[in-house]
Amino acid sequence: MLAVAVPCPWPTSLRTTTRLNFGTSQSGLKRSIHEFYAAGLERNRNHYPSGSRWCTGMVPAGYKRSLNVSLDMADEDQRLLGYKTLNLLNGASDESMLSSVLYSNIARQYMPAMKANFVRVVINGENWGIYSNVQQFNKEFLVENYKSDKGARWKVSGSPRGGGGLDYRGDDPANYGHPYEQKSGGKQATAKLIELCRVLDQTPTEALPAALEPIADVDELLWFLALDNALINSDGYWIRASDYNIYLVGSRTPGCRCALQRLNGG
Repeated sequence: MLAVAVPCPWPTSLRTTTRLNFGTSQSGLKRSIHEFYAAGLERNRNHYPSGSRWCTGMVPAGYKRSLNVSLDMADEDQRLLGYKTLNLLNGASDESMLSSVLYSNIARQYMPAMKANFVRVVINGENWGIYSNVQQFNKEFLVENYKSDKGARWKVSGSPRGGGGLDYRGDDPANYGHPYEQKSGGKQATAKLIELCRVLDQTPTEALPAALEPIADVDELLWFLALDNALINSDGYWIRASDYNIYLVGSRTPGCRCALQRLNGG
């Protein structure tokens, strides 16, 4: 049984408890590294069939690890307080457990960023401590922040080797694979991403503002860079060119936005 507090609308205090019932033993859960489980979530005596995936990162078996809970696994229309995904992060490398929520609350004063709050997690009767619950970067996020779910989304996966710094790799879309993971949009959207990379990589510095303004929200990109740098996001774009999100608006301009990623850890 997994018990998590899921307040609404995303305050930082713990208020209510939601329970997720696993049919897997506690020892089995602790041994697993990256597994998917069917589960039943209960909140205020309301039952929601769901699924949960262990997300370990660098955490070995037997230790507290992050979880991703899907509310729409059994019913695509099912939501919890308007949301279909819970990202429960273990705060790896952050003994204060404050960085994700603090980062999110500061960032959201200046640009769209995922909401975050604290949750209490109990698995099969055992207290696994406090987690950070960070909003999913999905169509719900786009509607909340941009009033539309149109356009293309990329998740730039976290990687110690980086590789997601929007460097120009030529015009072949096959060169823009990992760590770029396209979540929506097609070939035309990929072409726009390639053009953005070309402009950033090959435009002389003095000509860059004029070249960027037709294809990107320059003000939002500058806030993105400032926050990523000032708040020392050790997994983000500024430090290792990975672990962030890209949103390319459909036919509207300016077209490119970047969003802060999971914020798990230091």
